[in-house]
Amino acid sequence: MYNGKVFIIVEGVMEGQPTCRQQGNYHFVFDAEAPGGAALLSVVLSAQVAQKNIHISGYNTCNIYNGIEDLRWLRVE
Repeated sequence: MYNGKVFIIVEGVMEGQPTCRQQGNYHFVFDAEAPGGAALLSVVLSAQVAQKNIHISGYNTCNIYNGIEDLRWLRVE
C-alpha cells in the first residue's frame, strides 16, 4: 500500500488488458481510503492469508494510479 492505494499482482492467467496499463509489476489498483475501499482491502488480505484464489476484474481505465488498471470487483473462490 502506498498513499492509501493498494496494488495487486496477478499470478495466473489474465485475459485482456487496457491500453493504459504500462506498469509491468502491478496489474490492478484500488484506493483503500475511498468508500468501500477498506472492505476491499479486508477481503484481499483475508484471501491472501487463507491462500484462496480470487477472480478479479478492472474498469479498463488507469485513473487511480497512472499505468495500472483500476479494480472493478473481485470474488474469492
